[in-house]
Amino acid sequence: LIKKRELIVFNKIDLIDEKEKKEKIMNFTKKIKKKVYDISVEKKINIKNLLRAI
Repeated sequence: LIKKRELIVFNKIDLIDEKEKKEKIMNFTKKIKKKVYDISVEKKINIKNLLRAI
């Protein structure tokens, strides 16, 4: 499992405002130092980026 790639996804980003979203993602990525995909399935935001990563 150590060699498996992991994808970190924040879903339902449409439920918080843009400033709060950016702040949360920035704080999280500083801690873990990995890419985070922020998506909203309902509003179809950033789905293509996530699919490309898969």
